Amino acid sequence: MNRAGGCRVVAGWWVSPYDGRTTNNPSDFDVDHLVPLENAFESGGWRWTAGQRRAFANDQRGLVPTSASSNRSKGSRTPDEWRPADRSSWCAYAGGWVAVKQQWSLTVTTRERDALGQMLDTCTLVSPVWPERN
Repeated sequence: MNRAGGCRVVAGWWVSPYDGRTTNNPSDFDVDHLVPLENAFESGGWRWTAGQRRAFANDQRGLVPTSASSNRSKGSRTPDEWRPADRSSWCAYAGGWVAVKQQWSLTVTTRERDALGQMLDTCTLVSPVWPERN
């Protein structure tokens, strides 16, 4: 436990699904909101209560541990503006994006939909799946 009373990572090995980078140093990674908070707000989250916004921000099904450099590169961009450098993760990225948007009843622009379709076209029977969906 850290001084704030929360947990902190002390050991492990991580692989960034966006770019394939690996590390055993938790400081090298960030936790990314698959659908950025800004995009969620613009896509209908502006209607949410403070409690719903907090629930979205903390929903682990929409959080992806990834390299800090990829997370910063992505920022608040949508799939028509940014795609993971590791093309083998496009299927999982797009599938996760669609699942989050659907779960939270968020809208999708035409450009966003077209980009998601292109990425979903890369799906195969052996495509990686992340984040894990319950």
